[in-house]
Amino acid sequence: MKNFIRLVNATIVLGIAISLCGCGLKQNSSTKTSAPQSNTNVTVSNTTKSSTSETTVQDTSTYLAWVQDADNNLCGYIDKTGKYVIAPQFATACSFSKNGLAAVEAADGESLGYGYGYIDISGNFVMDPQFYQAGEYALNGLAAVTDYDTSALSGYIDSTGYYAIARQFVSVQNFAANGLAAAAKNLKYEVQTVTTTANGSTETQATTAYQGENDYVYGYIDSTGNFVIEPKFCLAGEFDENGLAYVAIRDAADNYLFGIIDTAGDYVVEPQSSIPEYFLPNGLAIAHINDSNDNTLFGFIDKTGNYVIEPQFESVGIFAENGLSAVSVKLDNGDIRYGYIDKTGSYVIEPKFTRCENFAMNGIAAVQDAESGLWGYIDKSGYYVIEPGYGAAGVFSPIN
Repeated sequence: MKNFIRLVNATIVLGIAISLCGCGLKQNSSTKTSAPQSNTNVTVSNTTKSSTSETTVQDTSTYLAWVQDADNNLCGYIDKTGKYVIAPQFATACSFSKNGLAAVEAADGESLGYGYGYIDISGNFVMDPQFYQAGEYALNGLAAVTDYDTSALSGYIDSTGYYAIARQFVSVQNFAANGLAAAAKNLKYEVQTVTTTANGSTETQATTAYQGENDYVYGYIDSTGNFVIEPKFCLAGEFDENGLAYVAIRDAADNYLFGIIDTAGDYVVEPQSSIPEYFLPNGLAIAHINDSNDNTLFGFIDKTGNYVIEPQFESVGIFAENGLSAVSVKLDNGDIRYGYIDKTGSYVIEPKFTRCENFAMNGIAAVQDAESGLWGYIDKSGYYVIEPGYGAAGVFSPIN
């Protein structure tokens, strides 16, 4: 479950990554040049930093981010100063949910159990490792999990580990703010076998078979586990704050057709062969073209269909609360570099990072330094507020 920036490409435009939460994956740290000690604080930059580099959003929430220690490749959690509040000790770590729980994978499976469990903000397990996959808790208090058994079925648990929705789905997403989650069951169908008996009569026997993974059909469930939008999509995305979701169906020739539905399951944009534009809260929509070399380039259009930011980027991100979107461009030497633009398309932070994340609510973004290969955190001015020193780094998340 990779944590690389959720930039929009031809797949992510749809919002149809059918998976559980994006957890911190162990990264290859062979490119590191220096790193902090496992249980020491990361150096916080105070050089060349001006008064304009203060974080954009000031609130009273506690923010924690998972990071991977560059020395031992284990994951822990830091605060916004770069100080470890939970020492690196996990094989994989996910962002904390607002209820103060985070899914982590134990590094010592023999003594602690294999798979994912949940810890509190003290780093103590409140649910022992037992899940093959584990998601973040949604606002309705439920998290999607998949058990470590042969069924590989998924359900939803509450904060005590009780299955509020029993294991029954072959693929799930986390619940959106509107209380709906995309889920799929394996479709059953009958296979009829006709045999001829010794006396010449025929017998028909019906057996049940399961369709393959590519034939999953998605619908949307509520917090009781009941489908409120019946399964009929081959792909289904998470509902956003506007109450809309991308979906896909297949035509008779097995081609994907993409559309947008509302919370009633009705099409706002009818299924079509190309990915429909979708307008973000700031009034812009991501759009793309193919250049003369058949490379896909992304930009933003307004509601009149005119480009306000010309298609020029390899990938683009959703605009964060501070008004910046992460973008990537291809350099003359073929390397990809990431930076941040404002809604006019002007660079606020030049593309100079190997990878990056969108800005978090506390105004800090995780970036991978191109020179060292290590991850650190920058503010809106592009200054390092936490110097690069990690093998991987996640987004800061608020905890109630």
